[in-house]
Amino acid sequence: MRVCLATPPLITDNPREPLAMPLGIAYLGATLERGGFDVTLIDGAMAGPVTGQGANRYLIGAAPDRLAGLIAADRPDLVGLSCPFTTRYRLFSQCLKALRERLPGVPVVVGGIHPTLFARRILEQDHPDVVVLGEGELTLLELARRAAENGTPDPEGLDGVAWLRNDRVVVRERTNYVEDLDTLPEPALHLLPVDKYLARSGGRWASQLRSVLPVLTSRSCPGRCSFCSVHALFGPKWRGHSAERVLDEIAGLVRRYNPSLIAFEDDRLTWDRERLLKIMDGITSRRIKVRWHTPNGVHIDDLDEGLLRAMRKAGCRSLNLAIESGDPDILNRVIGKKGTSDQAREVAFACRELGIRINGYFIIGMPGETDESIQRTLDLCLELPLDGLGIFIATPFPGTRMFDECVQRGYIDPDRFSQEFLEAGDPELLHRPLFDTGTMSRQRLLWWEREFKRQFIKRLYRRRPAVRVKAVLRRCLGLASRLAGR
Repeated sequence: MRVCLATPPLITDNPREPLAMPLGIAYLGATLERGGFDVTLIDGAMAGPVTGQGANRYLIGAAPDRLAGLIAADRPDLVGLSCPFTTRYRLFSQCLKALRERLPGVPVVVGGIHPTLFARRILEQDHPDVVVLGEGELTLLELARRAAENGTPDPEGLDGVAWLRNDRVVVRERTNYVEDLDTLPEPALHLLPVDKYLARSGGRWASQLRSVLPVLTSRSCPGRCSFCSVHALFGPKWRGHSAERVLDEIAGLVRRYNPSLIAFEDDRLTWDRERLLKIMDGITSRRIKVRWHTPNGVHIDDLDEGLLRAMRKAGCRSLNLAIESGDPDILNRVIGKKGTSDQAREVAFACRELGIRINGYFIIGMPGETDESIQRTLDLCLELPLDGLGIFIATPFPGTRMFDECVQRGYIDPDRFSQEFLEAGDPELLHRPLFDTGTMSRQRLLWWEREFKRQFIKRLYRRRPAVRVKAVLRRCLGLASRLAGR
């Protein structure tokens, strides 16, 4: 039986958008392959050119009808379509519609964070056969087995699925997750054009001159930050691969593909200190020649000088510190995150001493945010020896505690808000105020975002003049390139 798994293209404001490998469908594909199925993976973002969509918008990859044609050409018996982000839902929906026209008799199973959060709406509007909720490897494998035996992926009796029964939505919330991640096969990168990803990688604090491959060593996070939706996908319990499994996977990637950088994509890489130390010591003792970074934010309260030294010795070149806020009330009560400004200072200056580049992640515009609380965050930002700044406007993603609180307080209308989500592009979403509160207007929040960037760049140029020289040279080279292309 042949199964085709695909992801939709994306809309962005950057025509040179770096593309990360879709680990989600790669894990699913590996599980299906081990189960005896013939599997094809198609990343819609990598399956076509970059085309302008007007108003500084670009479609990266195959348009929905074109993607549906590529899937149909594979002649699958079962299709799996992932919607990894809410901002890709519109293209996902168009692709699903085109699939129904091209492959009217082939069942379609969908998954990803958006279908998990909006299963009922997707079933009523887009009509897939089954929605897989959250972590999907074992569920999809069983659905494929049932489709092979009976011609249909019957979800009855399964955990973590939603479907239409006699035109009525049935939802079976996920209660079971893979406890031992080592029982899962490594992601099926051999089913993807790895060389193309290496050529199109970079971004998220990695130079586009670098070739980057992702690794996911754990799932979920024990934290309960109000803005995070990771638990909807991976459940409330943190689970990690063993250190040996991680080391074997990294060694294999380096041996086969020789990337210049490994990206740890974990939501909480540093939670299990002893496991992480074993991974770091193993990289060193096995002489795995690798450099790595953490695109997602690292929790500062997990870090200490001993761990940082081991990380640096094992190839860590940069960390993104999830500092979030310099205001104790916003950080601890509103966001619900442990940590203090003093810890942020200790970790940042320790990284500086060890030669680890550090970028700071900050969020402004949380419910209850004021000019005074944002100023405290800016003061902390300017005090730290940061090499880069990630300043984000608080976004109440559906499925988060923040979203529920904003609905309860009347800051957002859930139906209208969902439409704004669909209209926003991936990069735009985290820099676009989506609600007003009694303490902060949208316009004021945008002013603060600009002020953060202005003051940070001003201080960085003063502290490191070479950065300013490089920025001027990049602008000149960019201008020369545009003029030469006319």
